[in-house]
Amino acid sequence: MSPPAPGTGRDGQLTGLPRGQTVKCRGGVAHAPVGGPRVGCVTAVTPTTPIDREDLYRFSRSVDDVLDNLRDLVRETDLLGMPGDPADLPALDAVREGLTALREAASHLVDDPRRVQRHAMAARKAAGRVRREYQEAVAALFREELSSTMLRRRELLRRLDVIGLRLNAAAADLSDALLKRGY
Repeated sequence: MSPPAPGTGRDGQLTGLPRGQTVKCRGGVAHAPVGGPRVGCVTAVTPTTPIDREDLYRFSRSVDDVLDNLRDLVRETDLLGMPGDPADLPALDAVREGLTALREAASHLVDDPRRVQRHAMAARKAAGRVRREYQEAVAALFREELSSTMLRRRELLRRLDVIGLRLNAAAADLSDALLKRGY
């Protein structure tokens, strides 16, 4: 709990006036009766964020979904006994760029909400690159002979696609939240 504001007692009541006397505040200053002492007045200030709490929660959950799916990709790669595929690097680079853009967007929520839209759009574009990389990898995979390795690889590619979808959802959640507030 913060200390009481100047001109107030422990319980937030105005000080410097006789007990029981009421004072109206105008412009942040309480005026005592003629000839009485001038007393400071505390005005109520409510901090606001550029987006609603619910929207901030939805955005954080969406980013958490991206990170959960990345963790699942690593876990499934290990469980399926598949080596890392260098062909996945462009998609994973796009995921990194998208998450970096979302971090930049979140860092500007309070000081410059208008810049957030630019970073959110960069994250959406990165998510689109993840989807395109997935589509190209699946097309190349289906040209190969059917095997258990092909099926395991397809499962990992699908997880990568889901990461791109969740990244796009996180960026969209942030953009929608700002749109509600007029940014």
